[in-house]
Amino acid sequence: MSVWNIDVEGKTHTVEFREKGLRGRLFIDNIEERLKSRVPFFTLIDNTIWLGPKPVQLVIVGRKADVAVDGVFLTSGEPYRPVNRIPWFVWLFFFLCAFLGLLLADLAGLLVGLAGGYFCLRIAIAPDLPVKKQVLFCLGVFALCMLLHCGMHVIIARWMGEDGYQAEMELLQNMSEFTGSDIMPGK
Repeated sequence: MSVWNIDVEGKTHTVEFREKGLRGRLFIDNIEERLKSRVPFFTLIDNTIWLGPKPVQLVIVGRKADVAVDGVFLTSGEPYRPVNRIPWFVWLFFFLCAFLGLLLADLAGLLVGLAGGYFCLRIAIAPDLPVKKQVLFCLGVFALCMLLHCGMHVIIARWMGEDGYQAEMELLQNMSEFTGSDIMPGK
């Protein structure tokens, strides 16, 4: 729970963020305000709230919240920077990680893919990261997810025995031919 007491024209306003579930709850002067995230998978909010005539920036990323008054965050003391918009290519990486994870390794692959997609989203909102580095980091996360998916295939195939192993190796061979990359284990 985070609580900020902000003085505006002689009146003290209380802004409170309570961590509850995935979203959390916001109270301004003990009145609950509705939170609307920009992202469906975790909380990403950068809104202006008005305390009387004074604008105050409320920034919530995940379960961390801070309030900026006069361009300075009250909790961290850092200068306020707007939260980046999520570029289209990050959504592409997110859905590629999740969809290919589901196709390649069922539920476990989907979970790995969603985790990779989450990291891509977190990379995208980093305030000081240029777009080129965001793309490179997202490519790295995507490559790591694909390696984990292929590794899961090999482990499952070996656990299934020789017939399952052979079927998995054929699937990996077909994938490497399709993508033009060499993802076969042991090469």
